[in-house]
Amino acid sequence: MIILLNALNIVAILLGFVFQLLLMRTFGVSLDTDVFFLSNGIVQFASGIISGFFADLYIPVYHEIRASDEHEAERFSRAVIALSLLAGIASLMVFFLGAPWLVRLFASGFSQQKIEVGVSIFKIQVLSLPFLVSSVVLSNTLNAHLHMRITYLANLVTPAISLIAVATLANSFGLSGIVWAIVIASSLVFLILFAYHWRVLGWSWVSVFKNPNIGRLLRQNLPVRAGIMVYLFKGPINTNVLSFFPTGTITLFTYADKILFTAFNVATSPVIQVLYVKASSLLTQSNRDELKAVLRSTITSNVAITTAIMIPAVIFFREILSFLLSPKVSELEIGTMFLIFLALIPFYISLSFESPFVVSMYALRRGVKVLAIAIAFIIVYGLLVTYLRALIGVFALPAALFLAQIQNSISFAYFVQKRIPAIDGNLKRYLLKIVLFMIAFILLNFYFREQGLVLYAVDLALVIGWLGLMGTETWQALKLFTKKGEVR
Repeated sequence: MIILLNALNIVAILLGFVFQLLLMRTFGVSLDTDVFFLSNGIVQFASGIISGFFADLYIPVYHEIRASDEHEAERFSRAVIALSLLAGIASLMVFFLGAPWLVRLFASGFSQQKIEVGVSIFKIQVLSLPFLVSSVVLSNTLNAHLHMRITYLANLVTPAISLIAVATLANSFGLSGIVWAIVIASSLVFLILFAYHWRVLGWSWVSVFKNPNIGRLLRQNLPVRAGIMVYLFKGPINTNVLSFFPTGTITLFTYADKILFTAFNVATSPVIQVLYVKASSLLTQSNRDELKAVLRSTITSNVAITTAIMIPAVIFFREILSFLLSPKVSELEIGTMFLIFLALIPFYISLSFESPFVVSMYALRRGVKVLAIAIAFIIVYGLLVTYLRALIGVFALPAALFLAQIQNSISFAYFVQKRIPAIDGNLKRYLLKIVLFMIAFILLNFYFREQGLVLYAVDLALVIGWLGLMGTETWQALKLFTKKGEVR
């Protein structure tokens, strides 16, 4: 049931947020936190690239094979799981040996001392790579059978163990003790998912390289994966730009971004995963009418819930962080995080609208189009951030992200709309109201940010207006968000 998935997702995200909170309370805005976020970003970037070669179009291909031959689908899924584990191990060896080069690539503005600290932490965290890669394919296989509850339960393991580690190991073992705990947690997640797969779907070792559907999956995945790799290259661009600013800037930007990513994940993750599985199945059945309705409701839910979560996050951002992070983090640093947070909101609103179209594009298996859109994004983003950096400093990143993401969103929506016409007049009017409201909300919170009670009065008026204008759509979105049934 989607309500349970959302609850588990929220718990996992809250655990992760508390972990990052304790990390900053322990180490402050410092080299340690900069290095941790950098190392974590490189590992997540690498695991996303490698797992994507198997996972991007895995569910649509799996459903297509399963529709004609259940036994062959089982052989195919087991071959992909085994191959992903082998690929993760091979990648681990390459990245471990190339650690100094990778850290310098991601943070070219770091001094030699910072590089050396980053390499030492990265060499520990990269040991989790095979488990992260293979866990993605295991999760996708279970999701394809709508066994989603276990995948969301497994997602609790890493943030829970990380939280325990920062609370108990930081003083004795420092940052390295926390990173070792994260590696152990990643291996436990893999073992949990593998054991559950064995119990409910069975397991037997199959030939990895003789399965003809592996080549078919990789061929279809290649343009999609290339597109996602190009898009994800915004990560190295971000860390490189931030590495030229004073120590702590990576932490401030990353923490503000993490809070927004948390809100985005809470609002979209389970609903998007259900859409992907259902879209892949419905397209196999040529049932586009039902898919159109599911896509429309998902778009509304994504945008409505994302907005609803971000409003209180903005209103109480500084008060909550001041209470939780003082005195390790100064009021000036919290104020900087707040401004970065405000500036990043348009990017995430655009992403909440775009993500249902992206997974629909995956289900349609239009990899070349995904690649073309991604290339346009990274070119626009790179040019904008280069130009804006001299004008507005660190705020060049959120501004360039939003402007580049807008063209992405329009491109994906236009392409999918021609094949699955989900956007009708009602949805257009709702999206226009959201855009106008969020523009007013962000600008007024920026303008009155130092005026205390006046800002609270303005925000109260805005919230009342938002409930009056968009309360009905938000309530309908909450019904989808808390829907029962459908998954196991």
